[in-house]
Amino acid sequence: MDEVVNYFEEERHVRVLSSYLSMLGLYLIQFHSPVARQAMVNLSSHQLDVVCEIVVQEHDRGINLRNCPFTRTCWVMFLAFPLDFQTRDIITQAVGHFGTIITWTSNSRCKSRLLLRCKVTLVRRIPRSLLVCEGNTRGNNGSSWIVPVFVLGPTQFADEFGADEDQIPPNGNQLLENAHFLNDNQNQ
Repeated sequence: MDEVVNYFEEERHVRVLSSYLSMLGLYLIQFHSPVARQAMVNLSSHQLDVVCEIVVQEHDRGINLRNCPFTRTCWVMFLAFPLDFQTRDIITQAVGHFGTIITWTSNSRCKSRLLLRCKVTLVRRIPRSLLVCEGNTRGNNGSSWIVPVFVLGPTQFADEFGADEDQIPPNGNQLLENAHFLNDNQNQ
């Protein structure tokens, strides 16, 4: 790892604030500024020596990135969602497991339901219910509420992967099949 940091600091004259081993590539490196990082991304690939080449990518563009098209729009209704948790952040978090919110309404005359217009990847991923939990800082007991979820309107969509998507491997996660790892002890 020191060899890579030295390359950026001495050859490219870019200050490195921190560096870590990463399971999604060789290293996570924090440059001193976003401008320096973007310059190193734009200049990729970097020739470390006659054998090693370094490719710099943004941290959220690693080998685990996949396309996730939110192409279906539907109406979703939550019933008996706890009143204290009816905030934009909490509703967004609840929907985040299956989609993204376009808009949501809470009727002042009927606080026991929330109506959401959502973009989703697959309608079948919308759960039939949610579990909303609240921890307790005093003691080990918290509280939880089950929130029934209903999809309103037509739900007949062609639920299939896009042409450019990887299919789920039949025998498990092959994400790291072609990954290369550096063992710090190999030179000792």
